[in-house]
Amino acid sequence: MKMFKKIQFKIQFPVIVMTLLLLGLTIWVSTVSFSNYVQRTLDEEINVAMNNIESEIELLKQLASEQVKALSFRADLLEPIRAKDGDTVLSILTNYESMRKADFFTILDAEGNVIVRSNDKGQKRGDSQAHLACVSESLKTKKPCVNFEQTTAIQLCIRAAAPVFDLEGNFIGLVTGGYRLDTDDWVNHVKKTFDFESTTFVGDTRYVTTLVDPETRKPAVGTKLTDPVVKKAIFEDKIAYEGESVVLGRLMRVFYLPIIDPRSKVLGILFVGMTIEDQKGLVWENLKVNLGISTVGIIVFIVLLLILMKKIVGPIHKMTDAAKDLADGHFDIDQIDVQTGDELEVLATAFMRVASSLEEKSLVVLQIAQGDLTTWVPLSSEKDTLGKAFIEMRYSIYDSIKDLRELALSVAREGHNFRETNENLVANTAESETQLAAVAESIGILNSLTTENAASSRNAETLSTKAKEAATQGGEKMQLTVQSMEGITKSSEKTRNTIRVIDDIAFQTNLLALNAAVEAARAGAHGKGFAVVAEEVRNLASRSAKAAKETAELIEESMRQVQLGSKAVDETAQSLTAITSLVEEVNGITTKISHDTEQQAQRLGETNRSVKQVNEAAALNAQIVTTSASAVVHLTSTAEKLDEIIRHFKSNDGGKVTPPPGAKPGSTKYGVIIDDLDM
Repeated sequence: MKMFKKIQFKIQFPVIVMTLLLLGLTIWVSTVSFSNYVQRTLDEEINVAMNNIESEIELLKQLASEQVKALSFRADLLEPIRAKDGDTVLSILTNYESMRKADFFTILDAEGNVIVRSNDKGQKRGDSQAHLACVSESLKTKKPCVNFEQTTAIQLCIRAAAPVFDLEGNFIGLVTGGYRLDTDDWVNHVKKTFDFESTTFVGDTRYVTTLVDPETRKPAVGTKLTDPVVKKAIFEDKIAYEGESVVLGRLMRVFYLPIIDPRSKVLGILFVGMTIEDQKGLVWENLKVNLGISTVGIIVFIVLLLILMKKIVGPIHKMTDAAKDLADGHFDIDQIDVQTGDELEVLATAFMRVASSLEEKSLVVLQIAQGDLTTWVPLSSEKDTLGKAFIEMRYSIYDSIKDLRELALSVAREGHNFRETNENLVANTAESETQLAAVAESIGILNSLTTENAASSRNAETLSTKAKEAATQGGEKMQLTVQSMEGITKSSEKTRNTIRVIDDIAFQTNLLALNAAVEAARAGAHGKGFAVVAEEVRNLASRSAKAAKETAELIEESMRQVQLGSKAVDETAQSLTAITSLVEEVNGITTKISHDTEQQAQRLGETNRSVKQVNEAAALNAQIVTTSASAVVHLTSTAEKLDEIIRHFKSNDGGKVTPPPGAKPGSTKYGVIIDDLDM
């Protein structure tokens, strides 16, 4: 069991176990990663291949369209096409052979009948191709077109058609041409370019292929597509299929691309794929290489580990025992002799220096604990933080003891002075307490008088307010009187005008009566009665005029008296207004006096309370001063005892140390300065 506790076992066993685990994990991860990489790479390559094939087919369509367009614009073909001269057209196509890239060309007349084919080898001419989708569309629209086509001679191709017009713009025929996808050249080209097996299907039958039938050991031409999933995707859904499928008894990674004509009929299929066996072979080869390399590596690693452990563990055991002694507080340890010439030797030497330095510093701490502040602190190096800390501690203790000694002496001196001062303070505090009591009594009386004055001021303010209100009401009534006098004056004026009217009426009546008397005199005896009446009317008019005059005089007198009364009322109103203003001023002054008196009363009350508090504080101070007198005596005694304790420490002036025998400022140990006075 002890073996399991040794550092050698604790290092070797986990390392070996982790190495084996790492080896297994590396092999597994590399195998899985490589398998996934191969699978992913295979999928990507198949996708890239099919994308390139699709791009190449689109390029072939474009090239076919450009080729037939170029031929349709040749001027030397116009007349032979109009004349349906197949030999001349074939001669022109033969001369054009070096420039063309299409696999075939067919020249048609305006009805879609064959004039000549580029690969004409005694084939019949004049057969109709109007039934072909691309030809039919160009004949109908008189425009170029390109599509997938299937004929009796060519099972699967890309065919382009372009109309031919004469110089007058009349449609005279078609030029068709394209590229075949049903030849061995095509499938071999795909396999050579992308390194995948390639097949062109016509319907569901392999027409040309690079696949070999495992039974006949020949190209699997004429075999059928049997996977129902693939057939459904191609012929029913009319979409491409990518995935795994069994092809001729072998599991393969495949891609099927349907070839669809303009009538949505599936003419054939383009196929690329790779067998899963080839993929697994790549994975197994990689696994064997990984196993071999990893096995050799682990054996070499374990051998080197055992050699290394032997050189490392021995010195570590020695330093472990020494570290236990240091941990137990035993600094006098045996010399650790390590002569490896590497970091272990440096570590052992540094370990012994640490032990020696700790032993020296433990002696320094013991001397400082005994009160010797002149102790020399050796430094192991300029970076000896612990030694510098001991030096700082010694100087700090020296400064603290020095300050405490001065403070104790100062406390003793100040204690004696404070005792005398405290005795005087006791006497003065008692006298102040008596004087404060007298002041408090006087302020209390003054506060009572001020409170009474405040109450009288409030009464005066109330009476002044009432006088102000009465004067205001009198002024308002005088204003009403003035308004009434003005109304009387206006009424008298109207009455005087009415009297004038009556006087005018009396005057007119008198004139009428006079005229009536004159007329009565003219009438003679017949007018006597009327003359008497006229006389009476004159008398009545005279009396009315006299009465109106007297009334007018009375009204004039009344108006004069009213004017005098109105003037007196105005003067009285002005006097009341002045009185009201003065009463308001008196009321404002009385209010201010009342407010100020109340504030004085409040402040005197606060002052009275403050004086009472001061009086209470003075009494408390008297008690405190008495208590502090005994405290001063105790403090003086304590300062004397503290001085006796401080004298226990031994020190030199300025905190200087006592160097060991033979030591000089600037002397060295371990090649560094050890004199702490040089810090």
